[in-house]
Amino acid sequence: MNSHRDGLARSVQTRLARHAKLINTDPNLVLTRFAVERFLYRLSRSPHVDRFVLKGALLMLAWLGDALRPTRDADLLGFGDLSDTALENIFADVCKMDVEPDAMVYLADTVCVEPIRAEDAYGGQRVTLDATLGAARLRVQMDVGIGDAVVPPAVWLDYPSLLDFPRPRLRAYAAETVIAEKFHAIVVLGLRNSRMKDYFDLYALSHRDAEHVSQVDAAAAATFER
Repeated sequence: MNSHRDGLARSVQTRLARHAKLINTDPNLVLTRFAVERFLYRLSRSPHVDRFVLKGALLMLAWLGDALRPTRDADLLGFGDLSDTALENIFADVCKMDVEPDAMVYLADTVCVEPIRAEDAYGGQRVTLDATLGAARLRVQMDVGIGDAVVPPAVWLDYPSLLDFPRPRLRAYAAETVIAEKFHAIVVLGLRNSRMKDYFDLYALSHRDAEHVSQVDAAAAATFER
């Protein structure tokens, strides 16, 4: 590591610690979120960006802000070949992307792909990899879903940056799709659904996007028919 990267890493860590204190959040959580955010930025600059759509807790965080709930991981919908080998190659490529310095280093040789157990969600693949920020070693995790219905079509999102680095620009679920998916989880899982966050998210979205969720019926129909 050169002296410039050392200095940048210290600056980033100081600013992230300040942000964690400001929002009264675990500093390690903020470090991990930064690592995920900067990985998403690399993905957004890669040839693979069109193969993924952001969804899940990180998307809710972008819409509703830090007050929503802690989250460490990213949830993506993937298209095309999502085999172990294909995802390992894609994520290794993203690790190696040459972007504006942000002090993050992603270790391509640590990429690991494992199936998500069916009872966890809708199945899919879990991708983990290691990263460093100065002397700190971080674990990045992204769950890649397969075959989700996307109605209405995904929209382009400039994802908020924790600091003053360039924002990731990638496709994301529309609010209607998120609402439909959460209704689906509540109905299908029933009393087994211990994720109270689904109910909170529905409440929050109904207030935030009351004027914009014009296709909820179509989104729900597509989700329940998959």
